[in-house]
Amino acid sequence: MRTMKLRLHKNSIFMALLILTYAIRAITDAVFVSREVSNGWTSVKYLTVFLAIVYGTACLLQSGRKWHCLYVIKYIGLAAGTLLAISILRMIYAGVFSIIPIKIVFNMLLPVAVAVLTMSLLDSEDVYNCLSWILVITFCIYCVFEIGLENFSAAKFASISFSSSYSPFESHYTSGTAMALCAYFAYYRKRKVMTVISLFFSLLVFKRLFVLFSIVIFLLPMFFNVKRRVSAWIPYCAAACFCVLTFFYYWCMIPENQDVILQLLNIDSLRNFTSGRSAFFSEVYSSSFFVNFGLGSTEAYLGRPMEMDLIQILVETSFVGLIVFTFAYWKLSGTTWFGVLYMAFNFLNMLTSHSFQNGFIWSIVLITFLQIEKETQLQPQTHARRVKLYIGS
Repeated sequence: MRTMKLRLHKNSIFMALLILTYAIRAITDAVFVSREVSNGWTSVKYLTVFLAIVYGTACLLQSGRKWHCLYVIKYIGLAAGTLLAISILRMIYAGVFSIIPIKIVFNMLLPVAVAVLTMSLLDSEDVYNCLSWILVITFCIYCVFEIGLENFSAAKFASISFSSSYSPFESHYTSGTAMALCAYFAYYRKRKVMTVISLFFSLLVFKRLFVLFSIVIFLLPMFFNVKRRVSAWIPYCAAACFCVLTFFYYWCMIPENQDVILQLLNIDSLRNFTSGRSAFFSEVYSSSFFVNFGLGSTEAYLGRPMEMDLIQILVETSFVGLIVFTFAYWKLSGTTWFGVLYMAFNFLNMLTSHSFQNGFIWSIVLITFLQIEKETQLQPQTHARRVKLYIGS
């Protein structure tokens, strides 16, 4: 009994540090980052997550307990190592040195540490409770500090327009966390209130791709068993498709090819169609001053993200970097249809926006993938069957 209490106490401290990390991140993003205010408090979240990693590692080493889900280190380590190696070669060729590639690789590896420790220290109920607290705290901070409670009115909700992509509640800073949490609670429907809050939160931050995917993963279990296992070749085919799609998207945005695309799509402006992203690409592609030193070089040149992660990886690290990154990450999708659908969403988001450098979002994403796969491997494979929508009890 004493050993059990000690284990519970240690797990609670690790969970508390993770919850505190996301609370600090949410409030500093709402108060400072969303208002473009530079402040040292925005870095405090790295201190608390570092404490969580150190504390969790010490607990595991001291107890001699088994480490779980170490395969994620192999795949993301391969992707990060390849992108860093190509960046080093490009820096040598260009005759410049930048710390930016190392920072990006750090942000790729941070969620690996958090996810592996979470899977090794916490059971499924602990994980659910931890993410429930993160959901409630993040949602409250978003409502109070970023949007303001006084702005939640009938008139504001009536002004929302999906066609023109406008909402007074849209958030560039909370949307990634909201979507990651929505995906987790859409799969684990243990408590109705958490499922509903996560869905409402993801819809409220109003990113169109997020809105569509949130609705899909919420309703899909009515018609299809998302826990059904997939054939081993499906993730490889999906990875290959996203590589081809990225190459095609790259070709479409080359300035001399844009007239062909405009005619095919019957649109007036590729810039408007891509929300300005094609202009960022053209500026980099056509510039004689752009110096490619690997990861982060386009952002350093533009002074802002390109907002197309897969295109950025292709430009900065060549087709080799893109292919290794894509296939390595798709190996993490697991063996269920939910995992495949969720990874497809993440890659669509990385094709049209940016997220792979955000270690805090990807920590939740990886925890979701690893938790699902860990439980799937413990269950015998069953035949597909239709299941009823289950919100929770």
